[in-house]
Amino acid sequence: MPERKRRSEYMKMLKAYPEPLCIEQLCEILGGISTKTGYKLLKEEKISSLKVGREYRVTKVDLVNCNFENKLIFLTKHHTVDIILLSMDGV
Repeated sequence: MPERKRRSEYMKMLKAYPEPLCIEQLCEILGGISTKTGYKLLKEEKISSLKVGREYRVTKVDLVNCNFENKLIFLTKHHTVDIILLSMDGV
């Protein structure tokens, strides 16, 4: 499947979520990973984010872009796609 079409499919999968995503929503989208792992992804800049006050926010576009750069695969409660491939040390 061409990358442009895959990006479109991922954006459709994320349609049920608000913009921007909070850490809990991010973790749910990534297959129910722990918030600790979610924060680690953000702090290591594997996923681009904005810090608003004390909270991180992730745009859907940044999450989709990150998916193609870091091979993160979405596993939402609405759709299941492949498996999660996280390239992180110790996780």
